[in-house]
Amino acid sequence: MHPKVPLLVGNVPIDYLSIGQGEEHLETAFANAVIREGFAIAPIEAVIYLKVKSNRPDDHRDVSQLVLAGIDVQRVREYFLRHASQKLIDCFEMLVSQAQTIWNFNINNVSLALWLSSRLLNSIQEDYTNGKSNSRNWSRSPNRMIK
Repeated sequence: MHPKVPLLVGNVPIDYLSIGQGEEHLETAFANAVIREGFAIAPIEAVIYLKVKSNRPDDHRDVSQLVLAGIDVQRVREYFLRHASQKLIDCFEMLVSQAQTIWNFNINNVSLALWLSSRLLNSIQEDYTNGKSNSRNWSRSPNRMIK
């Protein structure tokens, strides 16, 4: 929470970001927010705009997480192209790129783990099929296999 803006809703600290000059699109977004169970739900594009604008690491991490969760990046990108400064557009694109890098890294790690597991299972199956079911001994360390 920003020390100069000690707002609380119940026990939840709130950092307030004001709508700046040239950001009337945010006023429109909030005025047209959907009400669900008594809560106003702002459009995701406006929420991401504010998170990028805040320039706080936690908010930027939230944007990357939303990208990983599957938000419509193109829809948000179009919103930014209509309403954001080039600096905010560049920041948003960097966060999207970071999220995609994380996604690719995770997919590659999962692919490698599956490939290694498949190779190990095939090797065990071949040994079993060839009557060598006891040819592999596992050491106490789960990271080493001793032939």
